[in-house]
Amino acid sequence: MEPNCYPLLPKLKCRYKVLCFLTVGICVSGCSESYHVTRPDVSRFEKTVASPPLRDSLQAGKIVSGMPYFVAANIFSQWDGRRKTPVPSVGSRQELQEFEGWRRQLLDPNIRVYVDEYETDHGTLSLWYQFPNFYRMNISTNDTLIVFSHGRTFSSVIQCIRSSDMLTVKDKLSRLSDEDSLYAEIHFVENPGRGSNTTYWYLLNILSDNKTFSLRPLSFEYYPIEWIELNGSPVTSFEWRKLP
Repeated sequence: MEPNCYPLLPKLKCRYKVLCFLTVGICVSGCSESYHVTRPDVSRFEKTVASPPLRDSLQAGKIVSGMPYFVAANIFSQWDGRRKTPVPSVGSRQELQEFEGWRRQLLDPNIRVYVDEYETDHGTLSLWYQFPNFYRMNISTNDTLIVFSHGRTFSSVIQCIRSSDMLTVKDKLSRLSDEDSLYAEIHFVENPGRGSNTTYWYLLNILSDNKTFSLRPLSFEYYPIEWIELNGSPVTSFEWRKLP
């Protein structure tokens, strides 16, 4: 019986090696897919964002507050993660859900704050972004609206907030075209409790009076990132370029 056993040993070892190789290969393949980073669309970003600091941050391989959400959605498009989770406020992780009747789940259409979470080699990255709203973002009179258009900068002090998506400035900005979708920033006079003195606004329109600006309805992709945390602690930026 023994002579029949010896020839089997090399085959068993070979099969064991093949099994180990396949197992390791599957693990490496799975990990690489989970951590695959997609480079952001720089051309699209520069067509949308005129802020020099935001452009510099993207070139440096960083995600920072104020960037439109499509930057993060692009970078982490191949990752597994918690995406577009509705929450009550920036900084909250408690998912908002409503139930009505037997197993009927509803989502309040007025919810405008969301969080994404991704597991990285540096820890859990959390990104909060929200639908921009002049009331929600604490815009007030005497703040300064700065508009970028065709390589030029225009500014005026805010005279009044007419609604959640419409404001009027003191000066007529007649050189701006009402056919353009404008990029703008609002710089606060006083900004207690906020991490930045600037908010970033995408796809504004100027009305025919050359003083009133309206905020166009935005898709998720243009919601500004408002807050970033790594392992539960606030950070000013996250370096995606250092990810594998």
